[in-house]
Amino acid sequence: MKYTVKNNISTNNSKLAVNTRNPVARRIPRKKKKTYNPRIQRGVVYLSHLPHGFYEEQLDKYFSQFGTVTNICVPRSKTGRSKGYAFIEFKHAEVAEMAAFTMDNYPMFNRLLKAKYLPPNQQKPHLFRFSNRSNVKKTSVSEKAQQSLNDNRIKKNRRLDLATEVAVLKSLSRKKKELEARLKNLDVNYKFDVKKSNVVLLEDINS
Repeated sequence: MKYTVKNNISTNNSKLAVNTRNPVARRIPRKKKKTYNPRIQRGVVYLSHLPHGFYEEQLDKYFSQFGTVTNICVPRSKTGRSKGYAFIEFKHAEVAEMAAFTMDNYPMFNRLLKAKYLPPNQQKPHLFRFSNRSNVKKTSVSEKAQQSLNDNRIKKNRRLDLATEVAVLKSLSRKKKELEARLKNLDVNYKFDVKKSNVVLLEDINS
């Protein structure tokens, strides 16, 4: 018996159009871009090769001899230590240009200070958003490592609630049985010791 297949598929492109959009992706809200208020056009000087101990307070006192300092930012790491460069904002752009010209290649504490004037078109709107990070508690790398160890120790030794303890014991019991079965296949007859309190708790769970 012969069967005939009828081709009823239309060649119209509008009917063959496939929606390639991901329906899940359309439901995910787009992340809004951060907006910053426009900055007042003032003179900004970029300093690099900052010597140790020459931070916000010292920069303010030193550069105030050129003119009115309106803002200072010394970027810092998570431990509160300076990254070696800074931004100084002056009330007048002419004062900033003069300060940058005067302090560029200026020797200071066995370092050669670098200064560059940033015109308004190179000043980012969020340039001084971290200008108050000078109050961050300064810690050394060893102190951070010790604090991390202490936090991990507290986390490991914390007292678990009943539901979490039951889940942990079930997982340990399953792994124990799997390991004993693997050892038995290798002709090794070994039983792992389990704390009596854990055994009683597991018996109560299974019963």
